[in-house]
Amino acid sequence: MVGRFRPDGGSVNRTGATHHVRFGALLAGLGVAIVLLTACTVTIGRLLVTPVGGGIAQPFDDAIRSWTQTHLTAWHPIAEALATIGSTLVIAALSVALTAYLWRRTHDAPRALLPLASVVIAAAVGTITKILVARVRPGGAEVGLLEVYSFPSGHTEAAAALAIGTYLAWRTGRTLYATRFAAAAVVITIVAVAVARVVLDVHWTTDVIAGAGVGAASALAARWALQRAKPTSTAETATISVEPCAAANLGPPGGSPDGSSRPTAPSIGT
Repeated sequence: MVGRFRPDGGSVNRTGATHHVRFGALLAGLGVAIVLLTACTVTIGRLLVTPVGGGIAQPFDDAIRSWTQTHLTAWHPIAEALATIGSTLVIAALSVALTAYLWRRTHDAPRALLPLASVVIAAAVGTITKILVARVRPGGAEVGLLEVYSFPSGHTEAAAALAIGTYLAWRTGRTLYATRFAAAAVVITIVAVAVARVVLDVHWTTDVIAGAGVGAASALAARWALQRAKPTSTAETATISVEPCAAANLGPPGGSPDGSSRPTAPSIGT
């Protein structure tokens, strides 16, 4: 709180708008988001696929895999480079860097934390879903810490969560053309990572589609949780206190209107 004295003896106290979050409310919101998104993703996963390569989505996945492995094997080096965008180390480093950058520029915690919170939700939802759905990767490939588990694509969900979370935090106050350009860049990034994972034959097509959906939903859920965690009052408030006589612009008896004391003229005839 910053105080300032007024010339008339009163004072003005102002408190600026806050840009912080209530971390208890934030953790609760993140927890709710993770539980709800995980329940939805696991339900969809079990409806579409089975652990050993069955399910209603498998014919579609088999057809796409057959085509990519026949026509796109020459693109493997490019696909490997694109897939690094969604790797754990790259996503973690970018999340921290973007959060620090947004905080430095805005000093607005809900905006600055959005990329990082989006990735945290996506990572939690994706990890739990992989274990519960337990879908085998194409050809039984073993990749990463979860080895054979495939649904949803962790690279795709992480790239989508970070890209969309950053876009939602960045777009405030931007021009229409800038936001459209940024939205196109987000879509291209997500599609590039998703296609790369399919071309490398480490994910089925429905894995990367689900990953993109989880990433997008995680960014929206993170924004909701951060908005919910804002303090209840953020508007600037002002408290002004003045002396009663000054407030009424009246002086004491025998004085001037501004409250100062002046000598009186002698009475005539004395």
